[in-house]
Amino acid sequence: MTTPTRVSVAFAVAFAGLAAAAYGQLVGVNSGIPANGQLSVAPLYIASGSDGALWFTQPDASTISRVTTAGAFSGPFATPTASSQPAAIAAGPDGALWFIEAASSKIGRITTAGVVTEYPFPSGGNNLNDGITAGPDGALWFTEFGDNRIGRITTSGTVTTFNVPTAGSGPSGITAGPDGALWFVETNGNNVGRVTTGGAFSEFPIPTPNSQPVGITAGHDGALWFTESNVSKIGRSTTSGAITEFAAPSGNLSQIAAVPDGSLWFTDRASGKAGRVIASGAITEVLSYGNDPVGITFGPDGNIWFAYHGTSAIATVGIASTLYFDNGRFAVSATFAQTAGAPAITPATAVPLTDNSGYFWFFDPTNIELVTKVLDGCAINGNYWVFGAGLTNVGVQIYVTDLQTGTQGQGYTNDFGTPFPPIQDTSALHTCP
Repeated sequence: MTTPTRVSVAFAVAFAGLAAAAYGQLVGVNSGIPANGQLSVAPLYIASGSDGALWFTQPDASTISRVTTAGAFSGPFATPTASSQPAAIAAGPDGALWFIEAASSKIGRITTAGVVTEYPFPSGGNNLNDGITAGPDGALWFTEFGDNRIGRITTSGTVTTFNVPTAGSGPSGITAGPDGALWFVETNGNNVGRVTTGGAFSEFPIPTPNSQPVGITAGHDGALWFTESNVSKIGRSTTSGAITEFAAPSGNLSQIAAVPDGSLWFTDRASGKAGRVIASGAITEVLSYGNDPVGITFGPDGNIWFAYHGTSAIATVGIASTLYFDNGRFAVSATFAQTAGAPAITPATAVPLTDNSGYFWFFDPTNIELVTKVLDGCAINGNYWVFGAGLTNVGVQIYVTDLQTGTQGQGYTNDFGTPFPPIQDTSALHTCP
C-alpha cells in the first residue's frame, strides 16, 4: 500500500499477554460489568453466531449474553425457566443458537434478537451439560451425561434419544465428524464414541486409563481431536478409531476448537491458559487472563474466543494476525496503519508458508506486504534468528515472542521516511535450546 511521499515503519517486540499487542486481549466491558473488565456473571461456554457475534452462557444467572468482535456486549437474555443453568451452546442450522439447560432437562433456543424458546424432554434428561452440536442431518445433537444417552432435537423441537452401549460411560463433548457421523467422548467410559444419524454406535478405547475426556472437535486434517482432562493429554482419533495421544504442559484440559490453519486450540482449567496443538502433536500454552477458562470457539473475525469462568471474563487470541514457527514455539504477529500518520494498530492477516516462515497482507490478500521468519541458529551462535523484509511504506509493528520461555526479543525501529531495510538479527532471542 503506497502513500504519496514517505515511509513509516516500526518493528517492535512485545509479550503476547500485553493488552496492547495484537496477539491476545481481554475484551472490553459493558454496563453492569466492573471497571476491572470482569463480567458481573461468569461465562461458561461460547459459540459463534450467524450474526457475526459471539454468544455465551451464564449458568449462575440462567442467562445468555452476546458480544461483538469489537467488544460491545448486549443482553443478558434470561431463560424462561428459572435456575435452568444454561451450559454448552452451539450455532444451529436455522440461524439461532441452541443450548443445553443443565438443571431443567430442557434444550433452549435463542434467536439473534434474543428471543428464547425451551423444549422439554419427554423423560429424563439428567445432567445435561457439556455437548451440543449441529449435525449433518439438519438437527442438533447433544450428550446426556447422567442418562448415558446421545440426544437429537429437530429445529421444530422433536427429541429422540439413543442409549450409549457402555453403561455409565458419561458422554460429554460431541461434534459432527468428517464421515457424516457424530463423534463424542465418554468421560467415565474412557472411550471415543461414534454414532450414525440412524443411531448405530461404535466405541474406541483411549489408550491411557482413566483419562476422563471432556471436549472433542473435528480437525481440518480429517481426524477428531479431544481433551483428556485427568492426564494432561490431547488425543487424536482417525475416523477408523486409531487413537494417538500427545502430552500437554499441565492438566485439567477442557474444550477444544479447530482453526483453518490446521491447528487446534484448547482451554486448560488448571493453568488458566489457552493452548495450541498442531498436526505433529507439538503443544504450546500461550495465554492467561486468570482462572478457569472453559468454553472456546473459532470466531467470525478469524480469531479464537474463549470464556474465563473463574475470572468472569471473555478473552480473544489474535489467530488471524499471528504466525507460529518451530512447532508453535514462536509467535509473530503484526499490526499496521490504515492511513499516513495513523497509529499502526490494525491487525495484519497472517499466511504461513513453512514451519519457520510466512507473510502478512494488509489491505488485499493478493498483495504481500511483509515477509518474516525465525530460524534456529543455536548450533551456530547460541541464538534464534529473526529475519524480516517489508514490501510496504505504511506504518507497521511486528511482535515476536518465544512462547516456551515467555522471552521478548529485541525491538527494531525504522526512521520515518527511510525505506524499510532488511532485518537480519542473528542475536534476536537468547533462548536456546
